[in-house]
Amino acid sequence: MKNKITTTIIIILLILLKIYLISVQPIKYIPENKYDDALMLKQANSILQGKWLGEYNSLTLVKGPITPIFIAILNKLHIPFLIGQELLYDVSCLFVIYTFSKTIKNKKILYIIFAILLFNPVTFSTEICRVYRDGIYTSLTMLLIGFSYSIFLNRENSPKKQIKYFIGLGITLSALYLCREESIWILPFVIISTITTIIFIIKDKKIKSSKILIGMYAIPIAIFIINNLTICTVNYKNYGVFELNQYWSKEFKEAYGAITRVIPNEIYSKVPVSQETIKRICEISPKFKEIEEYLTGEEADKWSKCGDGKIGEIQGGWIHWAIIKGVDAKGYYKDAKTANQYYKELANEINNAIDEGKIEGYKNKRVTNVPRFNFEDIINSIKKCKDTIRMENNFYLLKIVVQNRLSNDLQENEKWKNITGEEIDTEITYNGTENQNRLNALKQIKKIYIKINPIIFKISLICVIGLIICSIINHNKIYNEILILLGLAGLYLCRIFIITFTYITMYTDALNTMYLANTYGVQILFSLLAIIFFVQNIRKKTDQNQEVLKEKIKLNPKKDITILIPCLNEEKTIGICLKKARKIIQQENLNAEIVVVDNGCEDNSIKIAKKQGARVIKVDKKGYGNALRYGTIEAIRKICHNGWCRW
Repeated sequence: MKNKITTTIIIILLILLKIYLISVQPIKYIPENKYDDALMLKQANSILQGKWLGEYNSLTLVKGPITPIFIAILNKLHIPFLIGQELLYDVSCLFVIYTFSKTIKNKKILYIIFAILLFNPVTFSTEICRVYRDGIYTSLTMLLIGFSYSIFLNRENSPKKQIKYFIGLGITLSALYLCREESIWILPFVIISTITTIIFIIKDKKIKSSKILIGMYAIPIAIFIINNLTICTVNYKNYGVFELNQYWSKEFKEAYGAITRVIPNEIYSKVPVSQETIKRICEISPKFKEIEEYLTGEEADKWSKCGDGKIGEIQGGWIHWAIIKGVDAKGYYKDAKTANQYYKELANEINNAIDEGKIEGYKNKRVTNVPRFNFEDIINSIKKCKDTIRMENNFYLLKIVVQNRLSNDLQENEKWKNITGEEIDTEITYNGTENQNRLNALKQIKKIYIKINPIIFKISLICVIGLIICSIINHNKIYNEILILLGLAGLYLCRIFIITFTYITMYTDALNTMYLANTYGVQILFSLLAIIFFVQNIRKKTDQNQEVLKEKIKLNPKKDITILIPCLNEEKTIGICLKKARKIIQQENLNAEIVVVDNGCEDNSIKIAKKQGARVIKVDKKGYGNALRYGTIEAIRKICHNGWCRW
């Protein structure tokens, strides 16, 4: 009971310290960003008014509803957005620590892991201070790890004890999927961890309820399906379309797929549809011709400035928004059905033109919102991953100080403050000695992580290799630890690859703190666990060797023996004899002494013997027999064995 109270106090104090430090940070205020921050705030406000995501327009269904729902819930609970976001992260870290307490018994080590995860600098960076989804996404990723590994590590428990983890996994998967559009990257981790757990359940004969446990994986699947169907139903009721997200809708993907099906005459990096391709498509598609002005000329120049590519060419990360803007300007977003009908007709016009030979295109139709890529892009992405990992390891581009420019629209300012419950004026939040001290403390924490994290990461890689080698050579059953680390490494690399691939194929700005936010926690957790698991394994092996030695001593009690060595001017060989004698003592587990009998030595024999720790006795009567006789009298052990320096 006392230990639980101590644990609770330590955890609460750490969380309160973190909240005290980060409370100096204001909300990042970007009212002009209608595609991101302003959209989240607007939709949260609509939810609070009971209007779901608000009146339908071109942006209503382009992003998942989880973040607006989260903002609305915090508003109802009167919890400021950044504090609520931090509390969610705190809970996710706590749950991860609770999960791995199954394999790490030392509570002090668990406290250290929690503290390092808790003060992860990305959680108080300027990007996470935005009214956006990446702070939540980071916490949900940690919860995914916690629930997945809780099922794996507690597989021997009864189904009744396990059900909470299956329910949590289903809710977390749903939230992740509805938070960001590219959440497909988590599927390899989820599928492999599920298959691995099922295999271990089947192989473990001690698990009596194996069939029930395997069948319980239907719970997260059912929760995932029900949650998605619920959102689709609500969207249908409010907007007349049974879909989660227009970005994922069949009609939009058909249209984008048709546009990128046309073979370009000019190819530019990260540009899925060049300006000359747009003009050729306009010649064969009246629907596309309608939005030409929003994809070319001055509009194209504006969009091209979002990246670092050729002026006038729109990179893949922005072409979707340019198309949506043009379709909206032409009045097709008066409702969801009209917008979908436009995209359907656009896709049919382009695909039919390609099939009829009016414009050159690839053979197969495309239904996707991903630009066309080739094997070389994949290879380049893999090569570039090294730089992305280095950037993440060193917290490159991560900023702490928020710099807001207040809008002249006082009503807009108040709306942001009221809905988020946060201050937006940095002159107020950073004013005063105490606030500056807190801000400086956050900067120092960032510097510490920048110095230590790359070193810990490199050590962890060595530890993982060491664990695998130990498992193979010594036949150590450390499968749980190795599989946990490989799973975390796979999850981390999947995210790194998907962001790097986006950078290579779509747009330069993909490599930023916001998109990489959830990789920091995963990488830190991986590094710490790898080192701890390796140290635990070494200690376990040492303890096992000591136990074997103790058992050997019990079975073979030490024998008392005196090793008697007569010596007469044997400086060349006495050292060798003594070394061999000590080696035998160690190998045979003897309780022994070494006695050198000085039978009148005139060289350095006796000096060498004393230096090597032998007991020396002097016998003046010459002769080998006399040396043995008087040496035996001086022996203090029960058994006496005589040796000779000329071994």
